[in-house]
Amino acid sequence: MRVPDRLRSRHYCFARAGLWALEPRRIGGGSPQLDFARPAAPAVRRAGEEDVVALSRAMGVAPARVASRLALGKRCYVAEVAGQIASYGWATLGHEEVPELERAVHPAPGEAYVWDCFTLPEHRGRGLVRAVLRQMAVDLLPLGLWRAWAVILAENRSSQRAFLAAGFIQVADVTYLRLLVLRRLQLRAHPEAPAHLVDAARRLLAGP
Repeated sequence: MRVPDRLRSRHYCFARAGLWALEPRRIGGGSPQLDFARPAAPAVRRAGEEDVVALSRAMGVAPARVASRLALGKRCYVAEVAGQIASYGWATLGHEEVPELERAVHPAPGEAYVWDCFTLPEHRGRGLVRAVLRQMAVDLLPLGLWRAWAVILAENRSSQRAFLAAGFIQVADVTYLRLLVLRRLQLRAHPEAPAHLVDAARRLLAGP
């Protein structure tokens, strides 16, 4: 019997995920070459305070939760279809909680953490997450972004395909286990991952 990639309760937690990275300024490295000098489709943009209500509906959360994220400096990018939010993704230029691993990640200066990317079911299959991720990179490059990170659960094949199409590569496999108060986090380098990214991944999870 196959063990699910994610189990969680009060007494235990188990998760398998991949740690992915994008280096938009780096040439080569095995990732697809993207033209970051040309902006993504006009329908993809950064969300602002005026989008709180529409974004909360798309996310299925209270407007206060969206407003709180924006107030903390977290960035959200949305793809629109017929004037409605069809896909979104969040980026943080600082430490961010990863609920699946019950810990925070700590991006270094010049790094961003990408999280909570989602496309509404009726709009899937159009490459919207890829467009959102690309616009994030275009928007953050002038701020000195040189690397972006993401944690994707092993079971989430659709997100893996979208991030790969956007230029991300898998750096490591991460396994997390908590049993009562005992915790174990294991990072295993992906076979084709560059050594400098594997070292950076360890720092990302270990923190300052």
